[in-house]
Amino acid sequence: MAGFTRLGVLFVLTVGLAWGNVASAWATRTGSSGTFAGLHEPSGARHAGEGIAFEVNGETTNLGVVIADLKALASNEALQVATVRDGGDLLPVPEVAATWITSLIYDRVLAQELERRGVGVTARQQLVARKLERHTYEPQARKALPDGFQSREIARTARAAALAKDEGLDVASPRGGRHLVDLVTELTRNATVVVAPRFGTWDPLLAVVVPPQEAGPSS
Repeated sequence: MAGFTRLGVLFVLTVGLAWGNVASAWATRTGSSGTFAGLHEPSGARHAGEGIAFEVNGETTNLGVVIADLKALASNEALQVATVRDGGDLLPVPEVAATWITSLIYDRVLAQELERRGVGVTARQQLVARKLERHTYEPQARKALPDGFQSREIARTARAAALAKDEGLDVASPRGGRHLVDLVTELTRNATVVVAPRFGTWDPLLAVVVPPQEAGPSS
């Protein structure tokens, strides 16, 4: 997506780390991009309940909050996100939505790990996250994002910084960044995750949300 600068190191870690797996899984299952309408899911898939976007280890995230994020991404012309109509809503195409929701799931796992360790986010980490958020998006794209969206981004970045510090990592270095990604990925693989069917299914091996499949021809 356009609209991002190269300075959003933690954003790239928490949002972009799973894109390759999502895109690969999508291409393998469908061979092309699709829309939310007329899609079906693999049999036996577990999904989050009504009004819930996803659930991580029993902790739910409200569907309305996630839809608001997706609308903000889709309506931001500076980001140049491919979009599709879902009812009356303009949302990113399924593979982009799946990537975004995957990143939120990773953040939820990360937050739970911080709680398990008894590690909090410091004022300095919040300040650094706020400064970093200003450089994550190009100015035009950032200006068009809602305040609530930006606040949630800052909180996610600060949590990633807190876990990195507890691990003694320098995420600005390739080695430190990779270590953090590997750690959170492994934690996420071991988590119990369910996703709302409109967004796809959870692949525990890849640790990503796989976008919905296009319905095949009737036999």
